[in-house]
Amino acid sequence: MPKTVLTTHTATGAGRGGRVKALPDQMRQHNRSLVLTALFHDGAMSRADLARTTGLTRVTISALVGDLVTAGLVREQGAREASGPGKPAVVVDLDRTGLTIIGVDLSGSHEIRGAVLDLSGTVLHRSNVRRPADGDASETLAILERLIDDLRESATGRVLGVGVGTPGIVSDTGVVVASPDIGWHDLPLQENLRERTGLPVYVANDADVATLAERTLGGAGENFML
Repeated sequence: MPKTVLTTHTATGAGRGGRVKALPDQMRQHNRSLVLTALFHDGAMSRADLARTTGLTRVTISALVGDLVTAGLVREQGAREASGPGKPAVVVDLDRTGLTIIGVDLSGSHEIRGAVLDLSGTVLHRSNVRRPADGDASETLAILERLIDDLRESATGRVLGVGVGTPGIVSDTGVVVASPDIGWHDLPLQENLRERTGLPVYVANDADVATLAERTLGGAGENFML
């Protein structure tokens, strides 16, 4: 399965040939994303396996894994069964049982659907609420915010972030440019929810996120239609 790593790059001045230099913190975030992506897609592996998979040095991997363990994102699973001479390697993986996410679907015409999920996409708790019958845009936003609050309260593990799929045109910064079905226009939904919850929030078009979910967690092959 192709793997996509999302990273943030900030121009800090171009060197020879117009290449932009990355700051150390940016490189660290990029390398951290490589490690988390590898574990998410490929499952538990040793530090040596991670070095081979990501192309990073073992020293870099050791430091990154240590930081991720301290942050509570990665857990040591114990030593794997020895297959030869030498000390058995310690296997690490994402904390797949202790970490959760909140997903909200606004594509329904009569209700807003929300759920708490683990990192494998398994629904741990589900909650649906009615959308305003009169299509009140402000009330819809208030209901969405209360639903997210309730889902967060029901989560038994640490909530990593919130994902929202909404109909309409959505910018890459999570601004709902136009959603006639709901009545939202130029609403900075991602920023508003991030400030309200204090969590990372991702807002995108509902069809786009449905496709992404099917490609990442569903049974879709290399080419498919949704």
